[in-house]
Amino acid sequence: MNRRKLSNIEHLADVNIACSLRLAGKLDLGKLQTALGYLQRRHPALRALIRPEHDLLYYEPNSAPEISFRVARSADDEIYRREWDLELSTGFHSELPQLRVVYFERECDCDLLFTTSHRICDGLSVFIIARDVLRFLAGHVEPNAHEEISTADLIGEYQPTRLWLTSTSVALVNTCLHLLPRSGPLPKRKESFAEWSVGHQASTALRQQCRAKGASMHAAFLVALDRALSLILGRRSPKFVTCPIDMRRGRFPALPEDMLFYGGGNFKVRTGRWIEGDFWDNARVLTAEIRADVEREVRELPGRLFLFDKLRPLGCGQVRFLNRVGETLRSKRRIAGIGLANLGIVKFSENDCPLPVRGIRFSARSLNFGVLGLIAYTVNDNMQFYCMYSENVLNESEMQALQQEFMGTLECQIERTCAKAVTA
Repeated sequence: MNRRKLSNIEHLADVNIACSLRLAGKLDLGKLQTALGYLQRRHPALRALIRPEHDLLYYEPNSAPEISFRVARSADDEIYRREWDLELSTGFHSELPQLRVVYFERECDCDLLFTTSHRICDGLSVFIIARDVLRFLAGHVEPNAHEEISTADLIGEYQPTRLWLTSTSVALVNTCLHLLPRSGPLPKRKESFAEWSVGHQASTALRQQCRAKGASMHAAFLVALDRALSLILGRRSPKFVTCPIDMRRGRFPALPEDMLFYGGGNFKVRTGRWIEGDFWDNARVLTAEIRADVEREVRELPGRLFLFDKLRPLGCGQVRFLNRVGETLRSKRRIAGIGLANLGIVKFSENDCPLPVRGIRFSARSLNFGVLGLIAYTVNDNMQFYCMYSENVLNESEMQALQQEFMGTLECQIERTCAKAVTA
C-alpha cells in the first residue's frame, strides 16, 4: 500500500489507548525485545509511521523503526501512576511506531504497559497486542502475519446506485470542508477518569440474568446508563448514546479476528426512553433494536466507507477549530452525547502467558476533543468499567454519582431476581 492521507475520522481520532498487565514474576528483557519484533512483523499498522505535512497527516507503511521499550523500576504505586499518566497524555512522534511499551520492574512482580493510537487500533486491539506478546513469551508463536487492509479490501466491488448523485454530494461537502477556518491549539484542560470492577460473582450473576431474561449485556448497560444519566444530570443529560461496532467477528471477511483495526461503524441509541417501566422489559426491547441497528449498519457501511474515502481530509488546524467550537458549546455545560463501548470478553489463559496474570487495566485519553465515554470489558470472568471525561463536561462529584447510580441499578436487578428465585 502506498503513502496515503489520513481520513477525516483518523484526523479527529487523536486518542491514546493503553493496557497494563501485572505479572507474577519478572520477564527476560531480551526475550521481550524479540517478542516486540515478532509483534511488529505480524501487524502492518505497527510498521507504519503517521507523519505531518502541510497541515495534513500521512500514513506511511513499512517505514517505522523497530518497537523498543523502556524500563521503569517502580518501587511504589505513585511512580507507576505518574508513568501511566505520562504515556496516556503524550502523543506519538512522527518518526516512531504507533506503539510504546514500558516495563515496570518490582521486587516480586512486574507490569507491562502498552500504549497505542486510536488512529490504528480500536479498543479491543490493545488487548490483541498484549496477548500476542504474552503468547510469544510463553512459546506459542503464530507464524502468519497480516496484510495491510485498504478501504477497497473492505467494500470489494461496491459502487453507489447513483454515482452521479454521490459525486455531486461529495463535491459540495468537500467545498464546505475546504472553507472551514484553521485555529491554533486550545490551552490544555484536565482529562479525568474513573475505573472500577464488579467482581467474579456479580459478573457471573449479571450474565446469567441477561441470558435468562433474553437480553444482551449491552442492552442492560444502556438501560442502567440511561436511568443514571437522567437522575444525576437531569436536563443536561446527553440526547443519545453512541455505540461502536466491531467489524471483525465475521462481519467483514477481509478482517481477521486477531487483526488490529480501527474505523468500524456505530449505532446511536436515543436516551430518555428507558427510564420508566420494567428494567428487563426495556432491555429485551432494546436488545432487538440493537440487533436491527447492527445489521443495518453492516449493510450500509460499504457505502459510508466509499463516501469517507472520497471526502477531503480535515487539516490539523481545522480539527483544532472544531475543537474550539466544541469547547465553546461545552462551556455552557451542554452534553451532546456519550459513548458506550462494550469490548466483550477478553481471555488470557494460563497457557498463553509466561507468568500468571494478577491484574489487567484498560485506559484511554483524548488528546484533542473533550469526551464522555464509558468502556466495559470482561477479563477472565471479571467485569470492569472505565469512564473517561473532561473537566468541562462533568465534575468529579457528578462522575461519582453517575457511577454509583449506574452500578446500583445493575446490582438491584441482580438482587431482585435472586430474591424471586429464593421465594419461588
